Formats: sequence, structure tokens, C-alpha cells
Amino acid sequence: MFNLTRELRRWRRSLSRHGVLGRDELDELESHLRDSFEAIERDGTPPVEAFAMARSRIGDPRILANEYEKSQNPSTRRLWRAFWVAPAVAPILMAIEIFVLGMAFSDPADPGTPIGIILLPILLLTLGGFIAYGIAAICWMPLIFFWRKRGWLNGGSLHLLAFLLALAVVALLEATIYAITTPRPTDFFELLSSSLIVAGFVIPNVMLSAVVFWMIVRPSSDRRMPLDAG
Repeated sequence: MFNLTRELRRWRRSLSRHGVLGRDELDELESHLRDSFEAIERDGTPPVEAFAMARSRIGDPRILANEYEKSQNPSTRRLWRAFWVAPAVAPILMAIEIFVLGMAFSDPADPGTPIGIILLPILLLTLGGFIAYGIAAICWMPLIFFWRKRGWLNGGSLHLLAFLLALAVVALLEATIYAITTPRPTDFFELLSSSLIVAGFVIPNVMLSAVVFWMIVRPSSDRRMPLDAG
């Protein structure tokens, strides 16, 4: 005897076996399948045949999973477009911040002030851009492509990766500052305050770069499950 609940459960398992569709997507597809089955059955078709026809209209589970994965994974072209845009955000913001701080706290009577206010942001923009694009090319993009291949690429994982890279940059900067400082600081609170200042300067700007990257590569919010209208 035909049991709709049992058949829906089997069909749902066949879809979830591919490991691509989440619960919300499975619920949406199941709702479409149920509605299609009920519409066909109302026309007088026997339940077994009605369910087979409804499944055919929805589509093959493997094809559905593949199409959904394609719709959610950003294209290579979009990833590289984000690569050329997003890393520039952090050094640009840092240069602006340094310029504003220089204008606010520098001594106008100092003859070197105008030169410093202009040259320091330019130096930071140049060096910061070189570092940002270097990190993006060597670390960021290989990880992004790997995560996309594994199906792990989403907003949460991308921003977590950006945060970890920002922490690594802070640690590298702190190690550099410690190495070139004479005499080297030994007080714990002095080291902690220096680390917090660097972190407060670097991490927010790196995270904003990640936000821009995700805005470029994220799936369109109006994309729906690929369904055969039948």
C-alpha cells in the first residue's frame, strides 16, 4: 500500500546523501514535491504513478544537488575580481586613518609636519598594499579555492579566515616592532598595550576587506532551488 510519508522520507534521504543541500533547501523541495503529488492525484492518477510523475517533475536528485552546488559556489571569475578589489580596502583605510590622526595631533609649528602628514600615509598605502596583495595571493586565494572545492565557502568561514589572517599579521608586526626596538620592551603591560593598539588598527580594516570580498562573491539572495516547472 502506498504511504506518502514513507516515500517522501526515502526521497529526502536520496537527496541528503549528496551532502550539498541543507535542511531548508530539503524542506523547500519536499514542499514542492508534495504539492505536485497532490495536484496530480486530484486529477485521478493512482498514488504510485502520481508520486513517480511528481518526482520526475522535480528532477533527478543528483542533478538537483549538482545544480544547487553550482548556484551557491562563486565562479572563478568572481573570486579573482574580488581578489583585485578587496585587498586594497585595508591599506586605503589605514592610510586615511593615519592622515586624519596626523592632521589632528601633529604640531603645526613643526616644519616637518606637512611632509610627514603626506608622506607617511603614502608610505603606508604603498607598503600596506604590497603586503595585502602578497598575503592574498600566497595565503588567502589558495585557501578560498580549496574551501570552494570542498563546499565550505560561506560568509562565516570566510570572515573567520580573515580574522585568523589578521591575527597573524598583528603577530608579525609585533614581532618586527619588538626586534627593531632599542632597548627592547620587557614590561608585560607595555607589550600588551602595544599589541592592542596594533590589533585595533589592523583587524577592523582587514575584516572590512573581507566584507567587501564576500559582497562580491556571495550567492545572489534571489537565487532559488533549480526546479523543473514541468
